[in-house]
Amino acid sequence: AAALVGSVVLSVGVVAGGGTDAGATAGATVPIAGSYLGAPEATDLGPYVASVMGVEVVLAPSDGSVMTQELAALYDPSSPSYHKWLTRGAFAGRFAPSASVRGSVVDYLRQQGLKVVASASPFLVRAVGTSARVAGAFATTIDNYGAANGQTFFADAAPARVPADLAGAVDGVIGLA
Repeated sequence: AAALVGSVVLSVGVVAGGGTDAGATAGATVPIAGSYLGAPEATDLGPYVASVMGVEVVLAPSDGSVMTQELAALYDPSSPSYHKWLTRGAFAGRFAPSASVRGSVVDYLRQQGLKVVASASPFLVRAVGTSARVAGAFATTIDNYGAANGQTFFADAAPARVPADLAGAVDGVIGLA
């Protein structure tokens, strides 16, 4: 259970974001806060092209502020909740996104031509498709880069974006870099 909590905290913390732009209109996209750390210190080698690429969409917890408070209490020695871990089922039962939120994200990914595959976590929606479809789904570009040490890698070249009506449901995307 502690590993699950840590995994969720890491995932949400690394790609934390969400929230809609105040002036968003229907069909508009909004950036996922924290999804882009800027251009890497490497040479851009052009577009990344892959016939199969997988990503995981991190869904916002159903009650994020309470989850944050309870997670802090788990690590606070003065708290009565200190190291009193929830079971995986109890954690998911209290904080997992609703079926309708998950369904909206799944529907969007499928509309973008991605295949949604099973995930062991209710906080993640896994999807696969070509790199072009993945980039298109998140209104970004994905490029190859070459580091000074000769290593090559791919990374998103702009912030990942989602439709404004999904912004509060999505905390991030794992696998764009």
